Amino acid sequence: MARITEESATQDDVRALLEEAEPYVGHPAGFAALSSSDNVVLVARNGKQIVACAAILMGGDREAEIQNFYVTPDARRQGIGQQMMAKIIETSRRFGMRWLRVETGQGNEGALHLLAKNKFKECPPFSGYEPSLGSVFLEMAP
Repeated sequence: MARITEESATQDDVRALLEEAEPYVGHPAGFAALSSSDNVVLVARNGKQIVACAAILMGGDREAEIQNFYVTPDARRQGIGQQMMAKIIETSRRFGMRWLRVETGQGNEGALHLLAKNKFKECPPFSGYEPSLGSVFLEMAP
């Protein structure tokens, strides 16, 4: 089981994984947003090695958005994504969020399965996103 902690996006190893994730996460949050004290960056480690990351962008009106959720290829299909999702939901509850939202690609079957398993439902675009044939917008009340 991986150890999941809140860490700073400015740490060299965390920043390196966030940069590695960028081509895979569709609309990645910029480094400035990830570094903001208003947001939370979660990191999963096996020993000292980072195997997953995710950011929770805390918005107004008690709404949060999952961004930059990424599990390294070698760590997939080991339950780390579910561990991360449980921690994301727990963290959003701790911060009093009313909605937890995410945008993902229609072809990202792993993400869509994980989100459905955690009771996310489709919703209209949010946070300034435009409707897109390739995007799926989902939300849940943590």
